[in-house]
Amino acid sequence: FDDIDLDLIDLELGPCVRGAPGDYLGRDKVLPLLREKARWIPAILFTRYALTRLLKDVSPHGFDAILQKSSFEADSFYRREWSALKRSVRLNRIAALTGRSVHHVDDLLNKPPTVESGVEVSAEIDEYGKTEFNECLALLELRSDKIFLDPLVPGFSGSSVFKMRCHADGRDATWLLKVSRNPRKLCTELDAHRRMFVDGFTRRLSVPPLWWSPIFWRNLGMMVYEF
Repeated sequence: FDDIDLDLIDLELGPCVRGAPGDYLGRDKVLPLLREKARWIPAILFTRYALTRLLKDVSPHGFDAILQKSSFEADSFYRREWSALKRSVRLNRIAALTGRSVHHVDDLLNKPPTVESGVEVSAEIDEYGKTEFNECLALLELRSDKIFLDPLVPGFSGSSVFKMRCHADGRDATWLLKVSRNPRKLCTELDAHRRMFVDGFTRRLSVPPLWWSPIFWRNLGMMVYEF
């Protein structure tokens, strides 16, 4: 799952019955497995049937988009439409995982914060891709117009760890930022923190995260803890 950026799920895996789906195995078997194992991956439902007959049955099940197979055969479905659809489903997944509206999440990409860092951190950001890094940072919604990044001890599984100082409205806040291309590692870590918090085992020692799900954007993941 770690290398998958987008999942295309076929609604009907068996034969059709009188022009209608013979089963909903894509919805009832494949999608639940995907959400259990890799909740961060956007999912597009594919079907050969009329959407109006299926929307009421499939929309509440966690698909980020529904598309007829004939769309790819249409002359009007160009590369830009496919790129726009992929962007839309990524935003839908982030909105679903963080409880924000798609419009709000989309608007965050238009207001990336200014990032300042030293040579060592800048080189690390360049390895991830500066645009990709800044967009993912914007989706964290730190409400800061300027962010300062300082290096810390590298994390496990190839993750990067930064001390992040945020400045907004004359106030400063400090966070611990973890960045990785290993989504499973980030999710497993946050799930462990949540179990400690919910069970009350070490609630006083648990470091509160900004979001209970990592933010993933273009195969890059970030999560933030109170420093």
